[in-house]
Amino acid sequence: MGWEGFAMVAAGEESAGYYPLLDSGLNVVPEPDDGVFGDIFFRARSARIEYFLGDQGWVVASDFTGNGFDVIPTASRLILQGHGGTGGDAAPQHGSSALVGHIRLSWIYSIAFQEKSLFQPPTLGVVVMESPSEDECTVLRLSFVFDLGKDAEALRDLIIANCRSYHYAVRESLTPEDRLSWDEFSRDGQWQQTGRRLYWLDMPTSTFIGRPLLRDAPAPSVLDGPLVPPRPPYPPPPLPPES
Repeated sequence: MGWEGFAMVAAGEESAGYYPLLDSGLNVVPEPDDGVFGDIFFRARSARIEYFLGDQGWVVASDFTGNGFDVIPTASRLILQGHGGTGGDAAPQHGSSALVGHIRLSWIYSIAFQEKSLFQPPTLGVVVMESPSEDECTVLRLSFVFDLGKDAEALRDLIIANCRSYHYAVRESLTPEDRLSWDEFSRDGQWQQTGRRLYWLDMPTSTFIGRPLLRDAPAPSVLDGPLVPPRPPYPPPPLPPES
């Protein structure tokens, strides 16, 4: 099973860490690094997953609307659940499976935030990258639309704080240069503004989806669609071998 943001996951189904593990009641099983689990969640109206395909631009892979989605931040990941009516730990059930996903904090390359306007609801975007081989890099964007600006802002700030705390907790796995980058990281003054109430913040380091070790990700492609500012030319250079 590869990573596609959300998936219908069966109780007890293993996915090599790409998706949450569900118990027999189709509730997400906490992981050791989650910390306090399920006390805080944010209700998103809808979610969209897109791939960046070079000259073709952004291609929509999936649109999720329905009854909305819960985004549950933990100390090590963002848990994503189609709304099942009880908030923090239930997802829509279809027989013996449920619609769930997660984004590990180590995967997050960038965060975007679009403020609410007369015609634009508040939107939070997260960019992650997948490397299927040593010379390929697939860029994915997940966008969450909220009804309330305060919810989008609170989740944005919590993601940033949790990313800093997570990388401090695993700092022994980082290179000295990466440790310094996270020590010096501050959201103040590092946001890029690309117009139309859109702000963008890069994480100092990130890793690829499915890769267990933290390391710098290569610069992604030109990401010039909504929620993403311009980037270096596509494709990225070949990746260095795993150390």
